[in-house]
Amino acid sequence: MDRTSLDKKISPPIVRAIAAGIILVLLVFANSMMSYSYAAKNTPVRNQSILPGPAPLPIHPPEIPTPLPTPPPGLLGTLKVTTKVSGGNKNPSDFTITVSGNSPKPASFAGSSSGSTVTLKPGTYNVSASSVSGYTTTYSSGCSGSISGGQTIKCTVTNKYTPPPGSTTFLNVVTKVDNTNGGTKKSSDFTITVSGNSPSPSTFSGSSSGTSVTLHAGKYTISESSISGYTTTYSSGCSGTASGGVPINCTITNLYTHVVATLVVTTKVDNTNGGTKKPSDFTISVTGNSPKPSSFSGSSLGSTVTLKPGTYSITESSVLGYTATYSSGCSGSISAGQTVSCTVANEYQISPLLGKITVVKSVINNDRGTKKPSDFMIFVTGNSPSPNNFPGSVSGTSVSIQAGNYKVVEASMSGYTTTYSSGCSGSITGGETIKCVVSNDDIPPTPFIDTETVKLGKSTFLSDALRPLIDVGPSSNIIGGHVSLSSPTGSSDHLKLIAAEITDAGVQHAVAVNLTKTLDITPTVQSLYHTDLRSTFAGINPFTGAQDRVTHFTDLLLWNN
Repeated sequence: MDRTSLDKKISPPIVRAIAAGIILVLLVFANSMMSYSYAAKNTPVRNQSILPGPAPLPIHPPEIPTPLPTPPPGLLGTLKVTTKVSGGNKNPSDFTITVSGNSPKPASFAGSSSGSTVTLKPGTYNVSASSVSGYTTTYSSGCSGSISGGQTIKCTVTNKYTPPPGSTTFLNVVTKVDNTNGGTKKSSDFTITVSGNSPSPSTFSGSSSGTSVTLHAGKYTISESSISGYTTTYSSGCSGTASGGVPINCTITNLYTHVVATLVVTTKVDNTNGGTKKPSDFTISVTGNSPKPSSFSGSSLGSTVTLKPGTYSITESSVLGYTATYSSGCSGSISAGQTVSCTVANEYQISPLLGKITVVKSVINNDRGTKKPSDFMIFVTGNSPSPNNFPGSVSGTSVSIQAGNYKVVEASMSGYTTTYSSGCSGSITGGETIKCVVSNDDIPPTPFIDTETVKLGKSTFLSDALRPLIDVGPSSNIIGGHVSLSSPTGSSDHLKLIAAEITDAGVQHAVAVNLTKTLDITPTVQSLYHTDLRSTFAGINPFTGAQDRVTHFTDLLLWNN
């Protein structure tokens, strides 16, 4: 038998088995030699010959040969399967991937856009995806073929949506609002309208997360309601032609822009001639279309005012001694986004020398008057008097006035007469001081005179029988009046009320005289009558709470206390 025939008969597995057997025999022999050496070294030698002979050779354990490496099992191949989806509403995981070949692990799994790893033994293989309605699947070259141990192959499965004719298209409409410049609107404040082939919904409020709209194939347009102050832009997907089935994204962006104008108002003060005011002493007012702020203190650095477009005007409060001038920007028209500067310049002017009037108020209350100086109002007319009206003062009120004619007058007061000193009207020069005295005197009241008949009883004179008519007042005075006195027999005697003491509490005492016996006023005749009033009265009110008696003189009126 030649070598070639022998090689054909002896297969590689047989060769490997023979080699393994030889190695096993060598290992057993080596182990036996090590055991024998240990026994010879530690076991005493009996019947050892004493004859001379050659020296014994040293015993060494045999060397153990290095085992041959065991060949590794068969290497595996690796597949990297990536699943992609184009269009429609499906995800990669909605497709099931199947791998056939030499023991693939895993053999079936859900698709993944990041890729799935499959191991398998060398050999042929094939990758396929499950069928999903509306999608067409294509495979890269690495999705089928042969793989060797240790080899890595990439496979890409692409699923493209192909809508059938007349199918529904999905629009996703996102509404964005940019309020960086100070706007306050939100997405839902904008109304979105979709025109096209049966859009649903066709009108809705904007949403930052998006609103889903369905419509059939054909042309479409998405528009938005206009809101003042906002500029609207649309992405490319907000208009065009829907082919059906393919989702379309539309983004509407609303940017807030300035709809207000700006005024910068600067206040300047020139005190060269001796003034002391500063810009903040002047009050600035702005009129126009909703200015903010509309009133503020002046500032040399400038004050910013925002307002809506339109006409406007800037004015300043008047301060004595200063003349204000305004730049061209302090009035006119302003547009949205425009900034206009206004400068208000105040120059102190040297004031002319002023005159001074001292107005003194005098009130005389000797006829029961009760008014005081401050109850009277004084007015001054002339060349810029300051103050020009004020309450009267007994100590005097100082009035500054520029040179020229002037006059001091007083508001009339019932019950008082008014007189003016010579200084209360005329002409005054700068630096001159004039005194004006305004005097008021109360007017005495007019006495009340009337007649009334009173009857006398024979023995008793009741408190309500005598009714003297007098005019009473709050201060102590003496007044006069008349009464008539008649007797039961019809003869008349006349009494005249000649005196009455009146205090703040009313009438306290009254004295009357019999007119028919005026020549006989003696202690015996008793023609003088006196009454003390326990209960005071006013006007024509009667006596109360007392009793009068008549003595042997029928014309004697006596009050018994």
